[in-house]
Amino acid sequence: MTFSKKQWIFLAAAVVVALAVALLIPIEGLSSAGSITLGIFLGAIILWCGNVFPFVVTCLILMILLVVTKVVSFGTAFSGVSQTTWWLMLGAMGFSVALTKTGVLRRLSFHILKVFPSNFLGQSLAVALAGLVVNPMIPSVNVKIAMLMPMVKSISDTVGYPKRSKGAHGLWSVAYISIVLGSYAFATSNLFSIIVAGLLPSEGRADWIQWFLGALPWLVIAGIGTLVVAIIMFNPKDPSLEMSKDFINEELKKMGKISRQEIICIVTLIAAVLLWIFEGQIGIPSQVTALMSMVVVLVLGVIDMKELKNGVPWDMLLMVGTLMGLGGVFAEVGLTDFITQVFTPVVNLVSGNIVIFLIAFSLIFSLVRMVVTDVITLFTIFIPLFIPFANALGISPWVLGFIALVSQTHWGMLYMSNFGIPAYGMWGGEEMLDYNQLAKPSWVYCVLNIVAIIVSIPFWKLIGFIA
Repeated sequence: MTFSKKQWIFLAAAVVVALAVALLIPIEGLSSAGSITLGIFLGAIILWCGNVFPFVVTCLILMILLVVTKVVSFGTAFSGVSQTTWWLMLGAMGFSVALTKTGVLRRLSFHILKVFPSNFLGQSLAVALAGLVVNPMIPSVNVKIAMLMPMVKSISDTVGYPKRSKGAHGLWSVAYISIVLGSYAFATSNLFSIIVAGLLPSEGRADWIQWFLGALPWLVIAGIGTLVVAIIMFNPKDPSLEMSKDFINEELKKMGKISRQEIICIVTLIAAVLLWIFEGQIGIPSQVTALMSMVVVLVLGVIDMKELKNGVPWDMLLMVGTLMGLGGVFAEVGLTDFITQVFTPVVNLVSGNIVIFLIAFSLIFSLVRMVVTDVITLFTIFIPLFIPFANALGISPWVLGFIALVSQTHWGMLYMSNFGIPAYGMWGGEEMLDYNQLAKPSWVYCVLNIVAIIVSIPFWKLIGFIA
């Protein structure tokens, strides 16, 4: 591959830093294995920041070097593939291929739209409900954006909202907020949520019901609050611009009668959601439910192996499988204890009070997120780093992981928005929308997010997430 000048600089810096920390600079309190691990990891961070290699390639380089230098065994380095989270992602992604192919959720969305009034408020409520209903069913936010955004744009065009108008900005914002912010309320509706769960110690994770309950105050204040602000902010207040029911009926007519494949997906989907919800009572692990769903649609011919191979983002799975092994590596070489000791004086400045500690963590994560665009890198660095301090305050690691999730998701600047970029592009980009307008609800969200965290703390104490 051909490197740019910037990439060469980052590559050279990564090599120099890795060698210096691993071999040349003695670090008191850290073993030789810990120094080598720290050096290689810092080099990987520089490669990630400079986009020298694809993210997954850097992950593999990191783990391979740890094995080659005999810091840890192959089994420890690549233990992430054996974790339950990895198999949950595989099954959920495989089943998502069938849901997308059959169009069953698109049909459901149109039926939801038929129920609401034809004015802007009705359109917004219908779009929001469609997003919230779809959310727990598909683990990939980008898949939901790809499925719903074109439909919402069709609604906007049919109603007659001009390009870059308040109405168009409003429907985009409502769809985006309901899909993206709504996804954090469910354990299975966002790949980032699944990745974060994989980074948490097993005793600090939450099942489907616990996750939803823990996220509920935040969802009401930050999620629904931002949604209400967007609806008020972009309401065109033009009674002549109403959605035609004929458009919805015409689209449903084009889809034809519900097919056998759609029926299979609906039944399988309902069964999967019920099994996820009642996982604790029934005893079937969530990853087994996801895998069963994938196997059902394969066995019954809804999708074939070629469609599965092409539809599942294997690079994402490979990346997650490598990254989730880092926790075990850090613990084995003593790096977790060392980092905790180094940062203890700094974090102690804000760790005397639970509220201040959690707000500080949220703000730090949000600010660093504006510089480091790869959010998985931030999850990998910050969550393991702060967990010991959270434990000392009696805070469940889930609380820390959830705050990291919701604090990185602001979309105020396009370059840093993982989901804003595809959502903006699927609507037609700059010709159709002014991103400066779309960003306005994001700044409101940043404030509501902090308020929601503060309000959630007594509730988290009540349900046992904070001692």
